[in-house]
Amino acid sequence: MTTMKSYVAVVIYSVNSKNSVFQKMRVRSLKMDTEKVDAFDKIMLFSCSVDPSLSWSVEGSFYTERWIPVTPHAASGFLVSNRNSSMSSILSVDLELETVSGSEKSCVSFTLRPDYQDDQGLLCLPVSSDSGILDEIYLYYLFIFDYKPLHTDQGTPLYLCLPPVNSSMHQIATSQPMIVGHAGAGVKCAHYGKGPEWPENTICAFRRAEQLGVTMVECDATITKDSEVVLHHNFTLGVCEQPRKSEKDPQTFILEHKTDGVVNENSTDLIVNYQLSEIRSLLRKVNGTIGCANIIQSQYPSPLTMNDPIPNIHGKEAEPIPLLKDAFYQTSTNLSFNVEIKYPIETPYNLVAEELIKHKPVELSLPTPSSYFYKINKFCDTILDTIWSHAGPRYVILSSFNPDICLALRLKQSFLPVLFISRGGYPNDSSHKSDPRHHNIFSATSWAHIMNLNGIVTVGHHFGSTNDVDDRQIKSLGADLESKQLSCFVYGDGVSEMSFYRKASQLNLTGVIVDRLDEFMHMYHDQYKTNTQLVSPNF
Repeated sequence: MTTMKSYVAVVIYSVNSKNSVFQKMRVRSLKMDTEKVDAFDKIMLFSCSVDPSLSWSVEGSFYTERWIPVTPHAASGFLVSNRNSSMSSILSVDLELETVSGSEKSCVSFTLRPDYQDDQGLLCLPVSSDSGILDEIYLYYLFIFDYKPLHTDQGTPLYLCLPPVNSSMHQIATSQPMIVGHAGAGVKCAHYGKGPEWPENTICAFRRAEQLGVTMVECDATITKDSEVVLHHNFTLGVCEQPRKSEKDPQTFILEHKTDGVVNENSTDLIVNYQLSEIRSLLRKVNGTIGCANIIQSQYPSPLTMNDPIPNIHGKEAEPIPLLKDAFYQTSTNLSFNVEIKYPIETPYNLVAEELIKHKPVELSLPTPSSYFYKINKFCDTILDTIWSHAGPRYVILSSFNPDICLALRLKQSFLPVLFISRGGYPNDSSHKSDPRHHNIFSATSWAHIMNLNGIVTVGHHFGSTNDVDDRQIKSLGADLESKQLSCFVYGDGVSEMSFYRKASQLNLTGVIVDRLDEFMHMYHDQYKTNTQLVSPNF
């Protein structure tokens, strides 16, 4: 049975043409049901190019006059808003296609019917010109459905206005970047044997971050088969048996944290394919974990201070893959959360592009995350439900590597800030560069700006954390962020050093996502305990 929901928008992307004959298109007409779309605020055309000077967006009633590129070098298309929420609003589209020279033209038409259970799809449309030239154009679409927050007696998240980067105040910093605990108190791979090691994405790591005086933590949220929101960095559940020296030795298991690699239809052990009870059954095998039942609690604890006992890394709070709602209920509402939405980065855009590069036929049944992982709307709505029902009166930020997830989160609601995460092509980021929005850091900022996101999250390399970027590049990026009024958080190699934090303050970056949090906060307090010129990070 199809869930009856009204959609707020549909986005239609021009991916490419099979033979690269027709390289631009324009909308001849749009109809919702039988009504022609001509309202000023109902349609936006856009192009996010690998060359930032070629990125643009336009809104309004002149949409039939603007050509949209059909090229693998730009994520281009049009977004249609549905202002009549009481209507199913079947969308009928007529497109005109043209060669670069304008010597050949053709027209195609198609109809889209909104369906919450089948919200995304690929179109392969045959095209022929008057002179008989044949081609095929590839489009993909995503319906974005409305979201209504659930009622709660716990209090709802607080509104957070993130400050944009202000590069014109370079070296006149009036406030410090927010310090954000990466996966709580730092990830294992960035520990390097310095200071205590806290298990990432666990309640004890979040409590330790709060105890150290940090006001925000980052966490990785995904969903189980039975729609429970859990925290885990990987898409997969890697419970592996340890080798035994002899047959008499007992079986022992570990929870692996290896890099997932590319997530696709052949990926095994995806968390979305497990019920929560199955995950906990597997975790009981892991040496030292309990796999306990849900935490039942209706009140948030008081803020943890340095006068309180240190959280126990061997206790229940350190168990892996906790529920997001339990992380909320086990921390005070003084602790804010940057919730990274763990949805595969692969989009139909880059999957089609990769098939064409390999000269493979593009099938309508091409596997995408929507088919082997989770439907985008249901994924977003489930996480939003958990946040609105259980976060309480605290600040919450949303972020994701998947550009369509970011777009869906922004169009579903405008209360919680949404950030686009991208490495911006560094280092050798070939796995995602077939999607133009990840090709370089300026294409990432262009996407955030075009779709009215609050900002980006990227690697500190672009701001000199690894000492291999010159000041001119840094200033150029800062000016770009300022002109687009975007916030910017950074993570990765080199950012968890006080020397970079001072630099981030001078650059007026919004936040720094820190590893080795115990060591960093010790250095931070030593650095700033007598400095009254800087204003502490606040919201």
